[in-house]
Amino acid sequence: RDPAPEAPAASARRDWSLRLGLDQRYDDNILRLSDRDLNRIDNPSPSDVAANRFSIGSADDFITVPRVSPGFKAEWWRGRPTSFDLDISAYKYLDASIKDYQSYRFSASQTLRGGKALTTRAGLTYGLLPRYYLRNLLSDRYLEELGFLPTPLPRLETTFRKNYVQIEVEQEVVRDVLTFRGSWGSEKRDYNRYFDERDSRMPYLEAGLALTPRRDGRLRFRASYRREDLHAEGNLSDTPSFIEDDISSRRHIIEADVRLRWGAKGRRKSLALDHEYERRDYSTTNTFDAFHLGREDTRHYTTLSFRAELKKGWFLAAQAEHDTNRSRFPAAAGGTTEPNDITDYAENLAQFGIGYEFGSTTGGAGRAGAPTD
Repeated sequence: RDPAPEAPAASARRDWSLRLGLDQRYDDNILRLSDRDLNRIDNPSPSDVAANRFSIGSADDFITVPRVSPGFKAEWWRGRPTSFDLDISAYKYLDASIKDYQSYRFSASQTLRGGKALTTRAGLTYGLLPRYYLRNLLSDRYLEELGFLPTPLPRLETTFRKNYVQIEVEQEVVRDVLTFRGSWGSEKRDYNRYFDERDSRMPYLEAGLALTPRRDGRLRFRASYRREDLHAEGNLSDTPSFIEDDISSRRHIIEADVRLRWGAKGRRKSLALDHEYERRDYSTTNTFDAFHLGREDTRHYTTLSFRAELKKGWFLAAQAEHDTNRSRFPAAAGGTTEPNDITDYAENLAQFGIGYEFGSTTGGAGRAGAPTD
């Protein structure tokens, strides 16, 4: 007698998701200008105009940010989730159109172990900013381009292209209570040709823990440490008449946040407070680079955010941010010459957004705001 035919294997589960969002934000210092430069932009002098110090007319602006984030999840490998997510955002400035930029991020993750065992996940992320305007800076290519040095030296628009690749691992330590997350990545920036000395690569490492003491996710604490090592091109041989800036630095970043969540699924609300501390030590050994040799920066970045789910997949979100930086220079860096890039600043940002989610979204839109300069 022939054996009965085997039952067909169950097809792998597949889920599509989509997140749409529209944010409106106000930023009171879009170029992260010092108090001295804030006064200059409000009361421009003829020499500032002649030197093309600014390409904006006001330090503050309103920004509209549409976002779209499609996602896909399937259980192809041993019935464990495989996820793919794409995040696309556009930042449109009301007045300072030179600041407009787009952000793209693709991520994939695979659950390696689950079920009765503690969950293990691995992920890969690629991010891209095709063009980002920093500010107007002095270039060391005037003699090469013009054959003479103009007076005053005009500042040129500084832009860069940024991309990064990141590998991450997430390991549950105590089920539903404690999770470890570690990541390794490398970021690359390519500046426009007037500022090739700023081209850089930056490997980084991060490790952190997330604690949800009640197991239900209503209360969560997270803490992490991140180390970044930025290696810039520095002084280039094709401009031998100048000592060019070397923005190489080592960065130590400690971040902690607490989140409170309440309400039933579909009407859930959350409130989160995040604080980030960064110490940046510039590593150039060039004694002629007065404003990077021995320089130390200290940055504090605080975010308060609220999110409320509405009916049928809609949600509201609000966020307030406060960012400050303080730079310390050796006494030898005094005098009449000013630093050429970002130093002391204070920046405040307020944001309100509305969005729609379809399906079981797996990815996140990431922290709002411009990339760290």
